[in-house]
Amino acid sequence: MFGTISCSSASVSRGAKSRINSKDPGKSNFHQKKVRLDKFVGATFRSSTGCWGCRNRRKKCDETHPTCNACVKRNIQCVWRTKGERLNRPHKINDYREPKEGKPSEGLLSCGRSSPASENEQDLMESGSSGRSGNDNSDHSNIDGSGRYQAGFSNPKIENSLSDARNSHSDSPVIYAEVQDSSQPEIISDIIEISTKTTSLDLSPTRSSCLPRDRFMSLAPQNFHFEPFRFYPPQLLPDFCGFLDSKGVSFVNHFDHKVSGALTVSPSVSNYFSKTFLLLAGIDEAVGHAIASWGAYYVHRSLHLDVEHHFGQAIGLIAKRFTRGVAVTKYDYFVLICFHLVLLGFFVCQGDASQWWICFKKCHELIKRFGGLEALCEEFNYLNDIKFLVSNFFYHDIMASHAFIHGPLIEVQQYARVFGNSFFDSSYGIDPLQGCLNPVYMLLAEELEVRTVMRSRKERLDAILNDELGTEDDPSILHEFDVMRTQYLEFCAEVQIQFETSIANCQIDHSLLSKTDKLELDVHLQTFELFKLVCKLYWVLFIKETSPTSNELQLLLIRLMDGIEKLVDSRMIVVLCLPLLVAGVASYTKHDRRRLEKIFVRIIANCPIQNVKKAWVVVKETWKRNSGGDKTLDWADVCEYLGWELCVC
Repeated sequence: MFGTISCSSASVSRGAKSRINSKDPGKSNFHQKKVRLDKFVGATFRSSTGCWGCRNRRKKCDETHPTCNACVKRNIQCVWRTKGERLNRPHKINDYREPKEGKPSEGLLSCGRSSPASENEQDLMESGSSGRSGNDNSDHSNIDGSGRYQAGFSNPKIENSLSDARNSHSDSPVIYAEVQDSSQPEIISDIIEISTKTTSLDLSPTRSSCLPRDRFMSLAPQNFHFEPFRFYPPQLLPDFCGFLDSKGVSFVNHFDHKVSGALTVSPSVSNYFSKTFLLLAGIDEAVGHAIASWGAYYVHRSLHLDVEHHFGQAIGLIAKRFTRGVAVTKYDYFVLICFHLVLLGFFVCQGDASQWWICFKKCHELIKRFGGLEALCEEFNYLNDIKFLVSNFFYHDIMASHAFIHGPLIEVQQYARVFGNSFFDSSYGIDPLQGCLNPVYMLLAEELEVRTVMRSRKERLDAILNDELGTEDDPSILHEFDVMRTQYLEFCAEVQIQFETSIANCQIDHSLLSKTDKLELDVHLQTFELFKLVCKLYWVLFIKETSPTSNELQLLLIRLMDGIEKLVDSRMIVVLCLPLLVAGVASYTKHDRRRLEKIFVRIIANCPIQNVKKAWVVVKETWKRNSGGDKTLDWADVCEYLGWELCVC
């Protein structure tokens, strides 16, 4: 029976009989599930040792291992504390934190915490280790006194041809948004494009479609062994405890201690993966999750749920922070470029052939919006952190298969103006990606740019000469055709002479190797000579257009494969992808192809970067198309046929 409670006296008065028959509750639109008295829904006690998720939500945990029922229901990761570990509740990170006392200032990141419009940001921009003044615009020849390569042809005909080709093939003009002072943040409507297309990087918070879903295809190295995974307690990196759990901090530590050194060619003192990316990861939550995802990939040797979890968190945080119309400061540009370079490296390590290129193009867009490479370096006073970002971008620009067909995204002259004599100085050290190879990489970049121009001019000339115009008997038209062919052939001859001289005069900067031991010095010198061979072989193949069966090219191939075999067991294994591809294009005998196949097997088994596997697929496809060696095929054309944007760094 039901009763009514009087509000004034709080007494219960008997009412009329209930209109609902308790024996037949299905009638009168009242449905109530019968409650079982012998079973209780949920945990029967409040646990003080539950999982992190239940503790943080202040919910009861049934302590079912390895995954409690609450986490299973919510479809989230269940993380447990280790024995004796104190619970550190996540707290909201303030917009700005004061730097720790006594911590030395080593660059941009060591001066403070991230703040979109911080009052102390101006001091942040002016502090740190500056490399050189941005006003150094002195002219240099192609090879300066220290052996550093300077872009630009000494022949005015070649330079004018390149300039005309750049102007005729330039993209539509881009209006650069002016970057204002931190006190007046810039408003950019579309700094981060949240795209829903499947062909672009999806930045929605719950989206992780960039990662392959095939659980049975591990992209991790098969025989590349890191040391056994060690659990690092969160106390080692207290800055991460605000937004990363204990496993996330361990993934970041694993990246720092075991992964970053294996991916670089520099000593630890100039490993800016740790100096720049790791320090920023302790400040910025999105970068922290991105680094944790990268580290988790090498811990699990596959695309584990931990990898997808931290990757999704990183993408969601950036998309939420930089929406349309948000105020973007100079420091935000720095964070965005770093974030996309971290994702770029993460995808390249997986052997990805599409998503990394999307991240790279977003970096390119950010740099253009800032005003270009020179403006970026000058605005941040050529700090070592900025030097690393520019060097990182340049390295991936010239190592993309896109550059071997269409040329680098940024003109070589712009890179040459930035990479002056004091860019890679002793305070910066050996670059973690380029090492001491910047002079030869600049030479390769100029080869790619010139070859793109030659390729375009040749296609237009062939289209004219092979077109049936019916004007073969017109003397004026015949004379014009002869003039066009003569100009093109003379241009090619002058380019060949210029590159032959540049390759011979290209020398390593010995000042960067002054503090290295003899063993490391020999490795860097061998790598430099190896890439000089790569440039020369590429010049013979695609600029001189020599057949792979020629004696000149085969002699270079023998020297190239000897140099590769000497570096297979060194730390330079991470830069051998491009030499392998060039050697594969030049190999046509069964002996050379078997020898190169054995080298590929060794490198695939030991290299921590998985793009070597796709390089091997490209080489085999090249051999299939050119079984007799009578054709000159470009590996980048094969990548384009396969629909790949392959990075060979």
